Amino acid sequence: MVALGRQVVVELYGVKAELCADSKRVQPVLEEALGASGAQVVRSDFNTFPPNGMVGTVVLEGGHAALYISPESRFASVTLLSVSAQVDVDGAVARLGKGFGAERVDVREVPCGEGLESETTTERNAGDAEVTHRTWFTEFDVGMSLSLELDGEMLFHDQSDFQDVKIFDTTKWGRVLTLDDYVMLSTRDEYVYHEMMTHPACFSHPNPKRALVIGGGDGGTVRELAKHASIEEIVMVEIDAMVVDACRDLIPETACGMDHPKCNLIIGDGIAYVEDAEAESFDIICIDSTDPLGPSKGLFTEKFYRKAHAMLRPRGILMVQSESPRTKIKVFKEVYSFFDEIFGQENVHCMMIHVPTYMPGTWSLAFCSKGPHPLADVDRERQAAFVASQDLNYYNEAMHQGAFALPGYVRKLLGRG
Repeated sequence: MVALGRQVVVELYGVKAELCADSKRVQPVLEEALGASGAQVVRSDFNTFPPNGMVGTVVLEGGHAALYISPESRFASVTLLSVSAQVDVDGAVARLGKGFGAERVDVREVPCGEGLESETTTERNAGDAEVTHRTWFTEFDVGMSLSLELDGEMLFHDQSDFQDVKIFDTTKWGRVLTLDDYVMLSTRDEYVYHEMMTHPACFSHPNPKRALVIGGGDGGTVRELAKHASIEEIVMVEIDAMVVDACRDLIPETACGMDHPKCNLIIGDGIAYVEDAEAESFDIICIDSTDPLGPSKGLFTEKFYRKAHAMLRPRGILMVQSESPRTKIKVFKEVYSFFDEIFGQENVHCMMIHVPTYMPGTWSLAFCSKGPHPLADVDRERQAAFVASQDLNYYNEAMHQGAFALPGYVRKLLGRG
């Protein structure tokens, strides 16, 4: 008789109070304790159920970890099972105690597969076949998920004052930036979003000279705006310096935009910047934000959009990342109701784009103007010369026009018939 692996129940008493109800803090503590002990983390999921506590699961290559935390008693229980000889289970236990700041740690080992015959285990490990370890990043949404296979180790992972920041290489989608475990860009398809966020507005405006970007810490939106000769200044306001620095180090394809002479980079709160800005001071404003969570939540309010409207010069254009009409229906409908109220429905146009790594792939951008129409007022001569001279991957004359052709379900959501 042999054991298939090791299974331990770790009970932690008097854990740090700040961890008891904050899954964003608990998740890296558990994952780092496991990873530093040789475990390959595949994916994880954490949920809080007030007042009953928090539960979390971490899927490992050859095992799992299950967590329960009782906030009221500052008690945590972790069940760790591993069949891999590469995992230092005792080291993981020690790191868990330290990471949770536990005052006392009790450990019980539970037999794991001791009823298996030894021949079974020998046969399982026999042969000279190469074992390939695959690690996946998974983004979860309601009822679906997106998984990307990592190529090598995590390149960057840290928690800023605002969000969790990761950068890693993948086997098929290039280098990826995630914030709070939501994909912000992959170097294989980022051009779709960045080219369509900028060029339709630039060719619909008669002569844009000054642009504002709120967010966009990867630099891709500024990179595209800087290609337009008429634009003299681009003010970029990004709240998270860690995102800017990490992208400058590891994603120069997009971050190069922030080092362009036209770019005036401000590390600060975009909401506060808009609140204090002069009226009629910009020709184009791009709201390049994450989903309406954390520091971006205030960017999805009627008050903020009214301030942005006031900042636009006559014939100015506001471009907004307006979520997926497939999975973010409530937010999608709400922001367009704000736009219709502020700009007038005749000046509000929805654009559809396809970004494979933005789950579920169908995404939208809002084009809101003080007059210019995105089809009738396009400077086609300037547009054709630009497309011919620039090394673009998505935007062209046909894609500009086609992006405003809406499927029936989107028209219904927007009340456009």
